Formats: sequence, structure tokens, C-alpha cells
Amino acid sequence: MKSFQNKIYYKKLIKNILDNIREDDYFYNKKTNWEEWVIMRVDINNAISKLDNIDISNYNVKVLESILDILKEY
Repeated sequence: MKSFQNKIYYKKLIKNILDNIREDDYFYNKKTNWEEWVIMRVDINNAISKLDNIDISNYNVKVLESILDILKEY
């Protein structure tokens, strides 16, 4: 698996994290790079907190793009 050290986010990765963001086991039970997954989860949670009235259980492409734009600023 490719290392996440570059913190390059893309929509499919953000979607995957959003789909599992409330499940701690999903992130902590990764065999490789689990620390990176946890960091990305925190980054995405911080990005979500900067957006107004976002329902992460029912997100759309516009939300993914907004989160991606915020993450690019990091």
C-alpha cells in the first residue's frame, strides 16, 4: 500500500473516511498506516467543523469538494 505521508487527499478517500468516520475500529484496526488514517480522520473532522450545517451521514459531491478545498489549505 502506498504511504500516506504526503497527505494527498482526493474525493474517493474522503468519501471512504466519511462513510466510516464514526467507527473507531475502522481506523485503529488498519494493518498498515493506521496512524495516518487516524490523522486523516481528524483532519476531515476539522474541515467539517469549518463548514456550516453539513450532515455527514447524507453528503453529496459539493460537500466532498468543499472538504477537499479546505484540506488543500493545510
